Amino acid sequence: MGLLITILVSLLISFVLITRISSAHQRYVWFNIGKYQGLKGPGLVFKWPWSSVSWARIGIGDQGEFVEDGLGKFDGLEIPIESFKKIEKGSKIRISGFTENKVQVVPDPDQMQ
Repeated sequence: MGLLITILVSLLISFVLITRISSAHQRYVWFNIGKYQGLKGPGLVFKWPWSSVSWARIGIGDQGEFVEDGLGKFDGLEIPIESFKKIEKGSKIRISGFTENKVQVVPDPDQMQ
């Protein structure tokens, strides 16, 4: 009986440690050995601790910088983006939504005069 309880507690702790939850306005950006792999979410996302995958959570409204055509930098991570407006290199951008595998951005309204 004690062994069963120990196993169940261990499984519960493991599940809590590998589970991430993102809301409808958030996604997890995942990288494998530093290379962009895609977006995960919304909902439950599982992060396996023994893998070489790293994660970062981003959300609508997060601010970043436009690096080059099709690429933005958010919290030091370069992520593929798409924009329907012309954006100058080095301009501040904000996340406005998500597609299957890219982040949709708009020019930061706080920067525009």
